[in-house]
Amino acid sequence: AEAAEAAEAAEAAEAAEAAEAAEAAEAAEAAEAAEAAEAAEAADSFKELKEIGALEALEEVEELEVLEELEVLEELEVLEELEELEALQENEELEILDVIEEVEELEILEDIEELEVLDEVEVLEEVASGGFAASLNVDAELEEAEFYLQQGLYDDAQRVIQTLMEHRPELPELQAKLNEISEKRQLEESSEESVDFVDIMADIQDDELFGATDFLGALDPATDADDAFTLNLATDLDSEDTESHYNLGIAYKEMDLYDDAIEEFEKAIKDPVRLIDCISLIGQCHMASGAHEAAMATFRDGLSQETLSDEGRMTLNFEMGLLFKMDGQVLEALETFQLVAEKDSFFRDVGEIIKGLRKELGLEDEGSEDNGPQGNRDRVSYV
Repeated sequence: AEAAEAAEAAEAAEAAEAAEAAEAAEAAEAAEAAEAAEAAEAADSFKELKEIGALEALEEVEELEVLEELEVLEELEVLEELEELEALQENEELEILDVIEEVEELEILEDIEELEVLDEVEVLEEVASGGFAASLNVDAELEEAEFYLQQGLYDDAQRVIQTLMEHRPELPELQAKLNEISEKRQLEESSEESVDFVDIMADIQDDELFGATDFLGALDPATDADDAFTLNLATDLDSEDTESHYNLGIAYKEMDLYDDAIEEFEKAIKDPVRLIDCISLIGQCHMASGAHEAAMATFRDGLSQETLSDEGRMTLNFEMGLLFKMDGQVLEALETFQLVAEKDSFFRDVGEIIKGLRKELGLEDEGSEDNGPQGNRDRVSYV
C-alpha cells in the first residue's frame, strides 16, 4: 500500500510537472505571439510613418511649385508695370516735344513779325532821316501802282506815282503811268451807266429778277431809243469794253446766274490783264453749278498757256487743288497744292491746307517750319 501510495505520489508529481511544463510552453507561445504582434504593429507603424512622410514630401513639392508660379506671376506683373511706365514716359516725352515744337513755332512766327516790324521801322527811319529817295525801289513801287490800277484802285495808284514823282521827277515813265491812270479812270467814268446797271441788278431779289427778265422779254420793239439803250446795255456792250463785261460777270456770279456770268467772263478774257481772273472765275462758276468736269477743263486749259506767269500758274493750281479736294481726291489735291507751295509757301494759306491734307492721308508732317519761297505776302488778289 505504501508502495502504491508512493507510486501514486510520484505519478501526481510527474503530472504536476507536466502541467507546469505545459503551462510554461503555453506562456512561451503567448510571449512569442505577443512579440510577433508587437513586431507587426511596429511594421505597420513604420509603414504609416513612411506614407505620412511621402505625403508631406509631396505637399512640400506642391507648395514649392505654387510658390515658384506665384513668383513668376509677380515678375510678369512687375515687367508689365515697367513697360506701362516706360510707355507713359514716352508719351509724356512726346507731349513735351510737341509743346516744345509749338513754342518754337510761335517763337519763329514772333521772330518773323519782329523782323517785319523792324523792316517797317527802318523804312520810317529812312523817311525821317531824308534817305527815302535814296532807298526808293522804283520797280517795286511801279509794280504796286500797276497792281492798284488793275484792281481799279485809281486813287491809290495815283498816290504811289505822285510820291515817286516827288522824289524821282527825272523818270519819264512816271508821267506815262500817271497818264495811263487818268485814261483808265476816264474810261470807267464813261461806263458809269453800265456800272449803275450792275449795281441795280445786284440789289434785285431773286423773285424780282425773274419778274424783270420776263418784263424785258415782253417789251414792245417800238420802245424809244433811251429805254432800249438802258434795257439792252447788259448784252450790247462794246466787245472792246472788257472791264464792263468783267464787272457784269461779277454781278451775275454774285446773283448765282452762273451761265450769264461765264458768258461775260469769256468776253472779258480778251484783256490780258484780266486773263487769270477770268479763267479762275469761269472755273468757280462751273464748280458752283456742279459742272466739275468743265471746271477742271477750264483750269487745265489755262495752265497749258505758255505765256502764263508764275503768279497765274499758282492761282490756277490753287483753284484746281480746291476742286480736287471738293471731289474727295485728297492725294491729287495734295500734289496740286504742293506745286503752289514750291513757288510761294504763304500763297493763300496753302501751307495750312497741305498740313490738313497730309494729316487726312495719315502722312507724317514734314515740319512746321516753312522753308519754301515766300513770294509777295502783302499782295491780296481779288479772291
